[in-house]
Amino acid sequence: MVADQASGYSAEHSQNKRAIEVLQYKKKLEHFNIQLHELTTITPSCTELRAKALHFAKRLAQDPQMVEHIKDKNLIPTDKWMMIKSIYPTYASYIIALIILFSEGYTTLASFLNL
Repeated sequence: MVADQASGYSAEHSQNKRAIEVLQYKKKLEHFNIQLHELTTITPSCTELRAKALHFAKRLAQDPQMVEHIKDKNLIPTDKWMMIKSIYPTYASYIIALIILFSEGYTTLASFLNL
């Protein structure tokens, strides 16, 4: 009985934490004129392109100066996106959404999304 209650509390706590992260993430994305519901349509359908975008976003998210630049200017500097120029113009919003996800520490949300 106690174990069931603890398990229920843990699941509810995780669900609440995820809900809070989603709301915070949604608000952050709005700063970049990205709507959360758009992510399904701006996500690359090709697995290879999605992997490239994910790798690029993770790399940039680890650079605090780059993250600040992206937050200030709402875009990735030209010298950086030239590395992925074949996918950047089309998937810029998706890449920025990923950078925000990783740089802001939305670990529960990232884990839920299997990223």
